[in-house]
Amino acid sequence: MNNLKSLKLKKESKNRQEEATSSQNYFADDEAVSFENPEVEAGKTTPEADFFSFLAHNIRNPFGTLLGFSEMLEMDFDEMEDEEKKFFVRQINSTAKNLYDAFENFVNWSYITNEKYQTEFERLDLYEIVSGEVQKAKNKATKKNLTLAFENTDENFVVYGNRNLLSLAVKNLLSNAIKYSPGKTTVSVSFTAGPDLYSVHVKDEGNGIDPSVNILTYEGVMKTANGNKEKSAGLGLILTTRILEIHNGKLWYESTPQGSTFSFSLPKLK
Repeated sequence: MNNLKSLKLKKESKNRQEEATSSQNYFADDEAVSFENPEVEAGKTTPEADFFSFLAHNIRNPFGTLLGFSEMLEMDFDEMEDEEKKFFVRQINSTAKNLYDAFENFVNWSYITNEKYQTEFERLDLYEIVSGEVQKAKNKATKKNLTLAFENTDENFVVYGNRNLLSLAVKNLLSNAIKYSPGKTTVSVSFTAGPDLYSVHVKDEGNGIDPSVNILTYEGVMKTANGNKEKSAGLGLILTTRILEIHNGKLWYESTPQGSTFSFSLPKLK
């Protein structure tokens, strides 16, 4: 693609996104106060209400990208070279995938934070669940030129839980690790076993996390996202935290400028 034309197209797309965002801001605010919450109605805010507004705003934003690129593709399709068409298609595809992941997390977060939420638990092999999600994530890792290392073991990691929710928790941790890892690095997944707990560790070689914030909290997610274009990642961490709480488990992380390790533990089924 001609560099000058590429820059022009990107600038036009950015303008289109900004127009879409400005016209949507008030909807996010309206939805944030639609909860039947007396503190919100009185003009006060809660972390949950602020977070809901943040989610509504940032799930809508990618639609500006989709609309902008698809409209330019439609208008100038006959005049575009093949590489230009591929550029737009790749951008649309990438944005759509990110939007789908964010929306899926949003729906699940809304569901499991409901006080009336109930789920069915069963006897599960945690190793089997993690292994399955690692296999699914390999294609995404390959596209980023990453090595996805998985520790094989013959040991059974039997827990009591919901397969779909635990699969989603593992998927979110793998997705984040791949998203924030530079090319030609390794994302590794390993297990440890204690007297009463099984733990899973997802390690990346990214730039690390700001030590001044806790990104497992509503406030930490919003603060981190304000300075990061990948605004959907935090929702996955909040959702994963809640999933593990439902399973009497725990999520935590350790981070340095050389990378981060996200870990979670679940009680052994004895």
